[in-house]
Amino acid sequence: MKPQRSRTAFTLIELLVVIAIISVLIGLLVPAVQKVRESAACTQCENSLRQVGIALANYEVANKRFPFGGHSTSPKHGWVSFISPYIEQESIRGNVDFSVDWFAGNNLNVITIPLKILTCPSADSTRGPATETYSDGTFTGAVWDYTNTSSVATNAFTAAANTAYTKAAGRSGVITSGKGTKMKEILDGASNTITVAEAANRPQYWVMGKRNTTAAPDSGNCGVGCVTGGLWADNQKGMSIGGFDPALTATVNGGPCAINCTNGWEIYSMHQQGAFAAFADGSVRLLSTGMSASVLFSLVSKAGGEVISEY
Repeated sequence: MKPQRSRTAFTLIELLVVIAIISVLIGLLVPAVQKVRESAACTQCENSLRQVGIALANYEVANKRFPFGGHSTSPKHGWVSFISPYIEQESIRGNVDFSVDWFAGNNLNVITIPLKILTCPSADSTRGPATETYSDGTFTGAVWDYTNTSSVATNAFTAAANTAYTKAAGRSGVITSGKGTKMKEILDGASNTITVAEAANRPQYWVMGKRNTTAAPDSGNCGVGCVTGGLWADNQKGMSIGGFDPALTATVNGGPCAINCTNGWEIYSMHQQGAFAAFADGSVRLLSTGMSASVLFSLVSKAGGEVISEY
């Protein structure tokens, strides 16, 4: 009788079966891991924006008004520099020189410091530092994903349900030009008025979930496929919210799409379900992707007199 030989390897069919099983398991596991990662990124993004909202609230308590959007005359600075003593960022706290412009002196070193509290982990982490051209020159600095909602645009999307915004009254936001808003001037209520919201991935230009590298949405100030205001130190970067028309190829205020439509001066995030916004009372809430433009305008204006039941 011939001795029975022991098997030392898998057959080809067995290997194919094992590979198929592993492929199926990976196919089931990857989406679950991605979902967990995105959930963690959303939580971190929300927490960062909450810290910004609390810093703004603390600034208001200490100064009896919110910071204004930014100086238009020298020395020029933006609201992020104003709240630097109230955010846990030792790298810039006390290092901003308010005697000169944000792009002068030692500030040229400060503006290149990336601030984790101002970036969303869901956004493109390969953007910065970024170089942009402003009226004062071309400067390089660290990017960010949040900015203030300064007003409702004069040419904001109008419809039968939104005729109030054909008038000038009530368009102003909380963090805007001027002396800074006092809490008593927020007639619509601090819990119903946005101060800062996501505007992710600037200076890249994004439209409806895709990066647009061929359009020039910002009058050529930073080149084709670019939107200025991507540097946290910039002194004039507030969003004048007007809605967006997905059919347009350039950033033009006035359209029915309100959230996650474009980062060209509109609220935009890399979260599919919506974008986070900080309110004047320091709270942070998610603005759903399907929110109507008229409801968003009501949340941006501080004294529009609107009654908001839900959003």
